[in-house]
Amino acid sequence: RRHTRYIGDWSSDVCSSDLDFLVSGNCIMCKNRIETATLKLNGVKYVNWNSKTSNFSIIYNSKKVTIDEIRSKIAEVGHDNGEYISTIETYDGLPDCCRYRHTGKHE
Repeated sequence: RRHTRYIGDWSSDVCSSDLDFLVSGNCIMCKNRIETATLKLNGVKYVNWNSKTSNFSIIYNSKKVTIDEIRSKIAEVGHDNGEYISTIETYDGLPDCCRYRHTGKHE
């Protein structure tokens, strides 16, 4: 689901978009990691990740940051989201409680 709305009048070039998508994770540590990483991106205004539903909601300025940059950042910190998959090395560095793919490290 994607919605785009313009802040101010229609002639303004400041564009705020909101989007919801699924992000893999398990716990409050995952929530903190996902939300902190995305809030550090220039142009991100609001984020919320729900550990029960895995739903991630974001409001961002699409003139300052792209959805690809946002989704890549989430994968970069260890959380798969759609086509954006975390590397095995990053995933294996997550605490045990945060490992949503399997238990234990890769051989």
